[in-house]
Amino acid sequence: MASSSFDLDAAVVGAGPAGMAAALALAAAGQRVAVFDEQPRPGGQLLRQPPYGFEVANWLPGRAYKEQKYRLRRAEAQAGIDWRLGTTVWGAFRHGSGAGFDLHFVAGERTECLSARRLLIASGCYEMPVPLPGWTLPGVMTAGAMQTLLKSQGLIAGDRIVLSGSHPLQLVLADQLLDAGAKIERVCFAQPWQRALTTWRSPLTLLSRPGPLLEVVRILSRLRRAGVPVQFSSCVQRVEGSDRVRSVRIGAVRNGVAVAAGTETLSCDAVALCFGFLPSSELARQAGARALACAGGGWRSESDGAGRTSLADLYVAGETAGVKGGDAAAVEGELAALSMLADGGDLAAAPSRVATLHRQLARHRRFAQVLDEASRMGDGFFGSLPDGKTIVCRCEDVTYGDLEAIRLDNPLASTVGAVKRLSRAGMGVCQGRQCELSLQRTLGRPCSSEPTMTSAYTVRAPVRPVSIDQLCEARQPIPNNAFELERELGALRFTSKKDSHEKPL
Repeated sequence: MASSSFDLDAAVVGAGPAGMAAALALAAAGQRVAVFDEQPRPGGQLLRQPPYGFEVANWLPGRAYKEQKYRLRRAEAQAGIDWRLGTTVWGAFRHGSGAGFDLHFVAGERTECLSARRLLIASGCYEMPVPLPGWTLPGVMTAGAMQTLLKSQGLIAGDRIVLSGSHPLQLVLADQLLDAGAKIERVCFAQPWQRALTTWRSPLTLLSRPGPLLEVVRILSRLRRAGVPVQFSSCVQRVEGSDRVRSVRIGAVRNGVAVAAGTETLSCDAVALCFGFLPSSELARQAGARALACAGGGWRSESDGAGRTSLADLYVAGETAGVKGGDAAAVEGELAALSMLADGGDLAAAPSRVATLHRQLARHRRFAQVLDEASRMGDGFFGSLPDGKTIVCRCEDVTYGDLEAIRLDNPLASTVGAVKRLSRAGMGVCQGRQCELSLQRTLGRPCSSEPTMTSAYTVRAPVRPVSIDQLCEARQPIPNNAFELERELGALRFTSKKDSHEKPL
């Protein structure tokens, strides 16, 4: 079907580094391109901009953000990009012609639909949820959430802050918190310091990207001068308080497992946790694209290395295809755009440019693998943190004890999908983003090579929260199988604890 039969030549979901790079290349080639993002301004999580009318002095200083900020300004000034910001894309379905996609989204209070000849999903990633006693108290957040407050509005999350995790983002956040005048009580890394030496196994990788390593050395030196203790082989094992965070209990990590012996209580009012990131591949999976397991958990959309997925006309870039960082995401975004143009017969990219992008991407991937190996913790560690009262599914208030009881008492509770039906874990607003990996670990069901009913929740539309009113008011027909009910597996003996499910209609 001719491109003129579609509303758009190309639709891009996600306005982060990958989405912006792709949109720039597509618009420069004369494509009718629209970019969809839930935030009111482009930039993604990496470049979280202040709200309109709000200014943050010296916003995102430093060399690490220089190139990304330059790309952001170019994208904002580029003619031909239709910015659909403040929108929620909840479903992508094959167009009636058999080519292209219909993209369903919420703008304001209305559900709308636009058709695109080619669709690029660059929806980024989210931080790995790590349930431990007290993690639902006000004041406990991910490192990225605490960083977002600083980036977008210059706000410090608390007066006395503790950072705990295994990912180097903790050091970046600690450096930014010090710039803002925050009091950091401690930075805990769960892995031993010897794990950092694993980065030297590939000196060529480090020589190709020495900047991040030098930045780590600089931040560690600064933290030491500021009197901030940095501990390895330790982590926050419990957050204490009634209405908010009052203190944490910090204990040792031995042989990859948190141990209770010798725990220390430390007063604080804010805690940031950071153990890594999971690709946000739900929209691509809902559309039907093949996904593969990530070594540290979660599912990445399969790609041919240039953005093409298992479905014609559907492309992925950035963290959706595997977490590799903002620089790699931008390279993947441009590569995906060039693939979209070439597949549509609109433009043949210069071979030299494509080769250069592939070399850059290979370098970024090697470095990302080094970081992953240095920061990844095993299932035994995460299983050693919660107790029976620890909430796993925050949407439905399902605890580890609830899951254990279901697993032991019901012979049908042998798969992730079955436990979801019996417990309601994964049926809340977040659609399992907060609990799927924890449920896999509880059942001893590590990610398989592909998502199955045994290993993963089934992704169905809507992939983001949408009200029934908005769905009913949809101006475009929705495929009949979009809301197909999953088959029942036994009687639902475990009811939700949420008041919202107990109120009379």
